[in-house]
Amino acid sequence: MSSLPMSWIETLFARFAAAWGAQKIGAMFPADSHDAVKAMWANQLGRFEAETLRHALQSCIDSGREWPPTLPEFVAACQRSAIERRAHAPAVALPLPQATPEVAARAISEAAAAFKRRGPSRAWADKILARHAAGEQVSMAAIDMANRAKGAPKEAA
Repeated sequence: MSSLPMSWIETLFARFAAAWGAQKIGAMFPADSHDAVKAMWANQLGRFEAETLRHALQSCIDSGREWPPTLPEFVAACQRSAIERRAHAPAVALPLPQATPEVAARAISEAAAAFKRRGPSRAWADKILARHAAGEQVSMAAIDMANRAKGAPKEAA
């Protein structure tokens, strides 16, 4: 995981101070630990894109919270922002494969020939009739359709 440039963290903390006040920033992040705190923020936030960070900051400001976010709270805001941004990202449309009329006609012809060789699948009918034979309650309409698909005569009610 890469770290954010320290200038980005300085800007982020400056925006925290502008939004919540320098006193609250000073209370949350004492001056004697600023370097270690900022290094940890830089390391943890390095996995997010700049737009995600901007969106998360705006989300924290818009929330009306009394204090600036802690690192775990800001990471969670970034994760929510990243998910939201992905959900609204435009889908990439791949071009459809181009087939000439000759290629399409050949594919249709091959599929029709394969269907004729093997015939239509009647496995569904076998399953319905097997369920009925096992004593399971099956509607008369389903039994009738299965029998007709198999070429069997109708079953009396």
